[in-house]
Amino acid sequence: MALADLVLEGLTLVLAVALGLVLISGLAYLTITVSTANNARLVYAGTYIYLPGTTYINGTLYVPMYNIGYQQVWVRYIYVMDSHGSLHRYASNLVLGVNQYYVYAVNLDYEPTSVTVLVAPINYPKLIKEFSANVSLVSPITLVSQAQSAGTGLVKVEVNDPYGANWKVSWSYADQSYSVSQDQSYSWFINPPYVPIQVSFSALITQNPSVNGINYTCQIVPSQVNGNYGAGSTVTFNVECNTLYYVIVELYAPCNNWYWITATTDYGSWSVGGKGSPKTYTVYYTPNNGGLGWLKFQAGADALAFLGGSLSVYNLSAPGDPLINYTTSWYNVGGPAGTDYFQPLIEWTLPGMVYKAVYSSTGCASSAPPPQPSNSITVTVSDPYGAGWSVSWSGGASGSKSGSSTTQWTITASSTVNFQASITSVPSNYSSCSINPTSTSASPGGSVTFTVSCATNQPSPPKTVYGCFFTLSVGSSPSGASSGVSSSPSSGTYFVQSGSSLSGSISAQSSVSSSSSGSGQSWYQFDDWSLSFSGSGTFYWNGVQVSSGTSWNYGRTFGSFIYDCPSGLTQNVTASFTATANYVYDYITLSGPASVSLNPGSSTTTATYTLSWSIWPYNAYQVAWSLPQTGNSYEVEAQLSTSGGSYTIYWTTNLQCSAGTLLSASESISPSSASVSGSSGSTTATVTITYTCSSIRGP
Repeated sequence: MALADLVLEGLTLVLAVALGLVLISGLAYLTITVSTANNARLVYAGTYIYLPGTTYINGTLYVPMYNIGYQQVWVRYIYVMDSHGSLHRYASNLVLGVNQYYVYAVNLDYEPTSVTVLVAPINYPKLIKEFSANVSLVSPITLVSQAQSAGTGLVKVEVNDPYGANWKVSWSYADQSYSVSQDQSYSWFINPPYVPIQVSFSALITQNPSVNGINYTCQIVPSQVNGNYGAGSTVTFNVECNTLYYVIVELYAPCNNWYWITATTDYGSWSVGGKGSPKTYTVYYTPNNGGLGWLKFQAGADALAFLGGSLSVYNLSAPGDPLINYTTSWYNVGGPAGTDYFQPLIEWTLPGMVYKAVYSSTGCASSAPPPQPSNSITVTVSDPYGAGWSVSWSGGASGSKSGSSTTQWTITASSTVNFQASITSVPSNYSSCSINPTSTSASPGGSVTFTVSCATNQPSPPKTVYGCFFTLSVGSSPSGASSGVSSSPSSGTYFVQSGSSLSGSISAQSSVSSSSSGSGQSWYQFDDWSLSFSGSGTFYWNGVQVSSGTSWNYGRTFGSFIYDCPSGLTQNVTASFTATANYVYDYITLSGPASVSLNPGSSTTTATYTLSWSIWPYNAYQVAWSLPQTGNSYEVEAQLSTSGGSYTIYWTTNLQCSAGTLLSASESISPSSASVSGSSGSTTATVTITYTCSSIRGP
């Protein structure tokens, strides 16, 4: 790829033709320097940055970088050496995805001679790899501004992505292929070798976004396009997403008999059953043309039984998760098991919400039928302070009532009644009073309670501090890799005061040594984290909120979290975060006889040696066998070549005559090399020994 093949927006000037001629020869100079510990060298495999012709022209240094490996990398620093031998460092703050191409430009007041780029795999930021290239010097030329770039043969590509979906656009022309991946609206220029030219584009979504608890299913339009493009052409792609709404259903029914409950929406049905165990599951629904979603519960038991309860529906899309529906008359009467229904059917008229429905049973198996719902509503005002209050109602019934003490009454209603409450007077020994709630509603058969609270003029007694007991558990699997796992703070239980937060992080080494010797070595290779959070409060993992009861896997070695303890607690609550670093046990061993016994006289014999390996996530492809030391004591060397590097191990064998003295010995090994495959396996080699032992003769 030449420098002019792709120019990203953000460069003030575009080198259109001249640099293309200079860099057409491709890579001028490339070196790779790797320096790392024995067990860490596996990390370097697959990290390659191609520097196709670094060029200095008109006071600007252009460093094109093309990630041709299979690791996403962080370009940490760019070192530039000038003609006097001095080094200058620049921090790029650049991340290159796989197959991503970028031109780094920097204005210089000196003449550069070479460039060294330091990169680190995103998952292993402490392991550095260097790539160097010489700088080509070009005489000053006339520059073309980007505003005039359409006349140079550039074709603009733009992606409109207001949702933050992960997408990839690939294109090809003249037997060359390129691609760009992003998760935002983005645009760039491509500069084909001539125009007009036939270009084939393809686009796809690599990951759907999830924002504020709402999942999206997205597509990029068009997904494919072929055309003949000239200078100044523009190719546009648009990311379009649909919302997938859902209801989180929490089921609590501590009955001793077997029962089942089914939640049904237009999207499908989900069933749970149990014997007093809490259940949580997600139910999806799709708003129809009127923006409605609906959810119906169906219940049954293993015998003629009464099962009663209440259902609360919350809007998780709104601040504070407000209650939007509360029904207390959900029950069923004994009948054939599996034919009992909860009523009523619930509908929502607001589209674009995420809901949580909590069902709690209030009755269990019983031979007595439940009470039938009445057309009355019980109203209670709890007022131990003697404050003046007023309650009015409208809807299915209308009226009002006032008082200055605890009072209870009933009203007859034909449908849902809306209530309003207020404080009319404050007792002399109190500074202020309030009534809660100030507004609510109830259906026939239900009840409402208003509570009066007053603040005294006297100093308040010391307030009890409540909070959250947050347990952090960090470990490894298997336990032998535990030395490579750490956390801040360390594992333990911490008290987080109500309304406060606790932040921390977890870290795992990419590989942990187990044992090492001349004939073999073993280590633990990091795979991923198994993470889970449960309990009260709000938990954020790497800035993304995680719901209680969620378990997930995470593929990077480092991550951070924030735990927020709820405000306004009136009792202590608990929460826990568990993190287990999963490791794979890897090894390379060479085995064979420690000694070989030889018969008297001159003869030949053989000895077999076995090389075994397990080197996930890499694959072996060749073994080279040799005998670096021969004679009375010989050494077998095996060199295993893998996609993650080479390993050399040894085995020493001593020769002994069963009788007499060893006069001479020579060895050869077969095969000298062999092709192998797989991340685990074994192979053998045979050593042929030619020897002479002195004979012991009798008198």
